[in-house]
Amino acid sequence: MQDYLLAELKSYGCFVETDSFGADTPIGRLNMKNILVKIPGEKPGVILLGTHYDTLLMDNFVGADDAGSSTAVMLELARLLCPQKGKFAVWIAFFDGEEAMKRWSDTDSRYGSRQMAARFSPPATSKRSKHFCWRISSAAAKPVSCANPVPRRHWSISFGTQQPSWAIRRFF
Repeated sequence: MQDYLLAELKSYGCFVETDSFGADTPIGRLNMKNILVKIPGEKPGVILLGTHYDTLLMDNFVGADDAGSSTAVMLELARLLCPQKGKFAVWIAFFDGEEAMKRWSDTDSRYGSRQMAARFSPPATSKRSKHFCWRISSAAAKPVSCANPVPRRHWSISFGTQQPSWAIRRFF
């Protein structure tokens, strides 16, 4: 899946970064890789859209309606946005390791998005008064780990037979 995503994104002319990392899980240490598309903008600030491309580790289970549907949406957004330069930079994150390895909990889930939040959060000693954390998710929206996030606005749109919640959260 990683090779497919990278090939597709590069064929759209996207600038792509990867972040390989190890995650300690209940089934042992696993190698994971987040994929990040960076589309430049004219103004300061970044809009981060995210999805996950992993699936549950279960026999006879394919997460096509979970990770597959939101990943397809993000691929199409990348295809449309990469050739352009908008007002704001848009980053599209394809997270690895979002599903639980055994049982969903704060420590056994969201490995990729927690990795990215830690990577881009300002240090505790930062004098920066504002920072942004955005997330769009096909699962129940959960705050992205940023230093002292305070929700200001929340948008959500539900669609489909299982009514997944699509939410963008903005934090200052």
